[in-house]
Amino acid sequence: MSERVTEIEQAVERLSFFMLKEVYCSATAAMMKLNPDASRLLFLSIDKLITNTIAGISQHGLEGEHSTEIAIAVGNRIAEVLDRAHHGQFEVQEAVKAAAEPDRVEAQHTAALEADVRRHAHLARTACRSDPIAA
Repeated sequence: MSERVTEIEQAVERLSFFMLKEVYCSATAAMMKLNPDASRLLFLSIDKLITNTIAGISQHGLEGEHSTEIAIAVGNRIAEVLDRAHHGQFEVQEAVKAAAEPDRVEAQHTAALEADVRRHAHLARTACRSDPIAA
């Protein structure tokens, strides 16, 4: 009986991951067509969240004595999905590196997010000046 339960649990995990991957990739493609700049900022934020979570799993041993190994495996698996969804446009391998070098990764993500925020603020100001309705 427990072998059957394990098979079912594995199938649920595998199919859930597959479906989430497909939905994420489809949503990413649609968002990139609608607003590439906003999409980039959102994807960088998602990458930062994932990176911080994986680093926390490793640093705090949240999965027991094999936390770092598990965090790296999870990071690799998620990085494959993000890379596929973003078609290599963004740096998504940082989640894997976070377990070993969280401070460097954090600084890189912070700099990238700050640069994007400044660029979006500039674009918004420019759009407001040139749009008579917004003025």
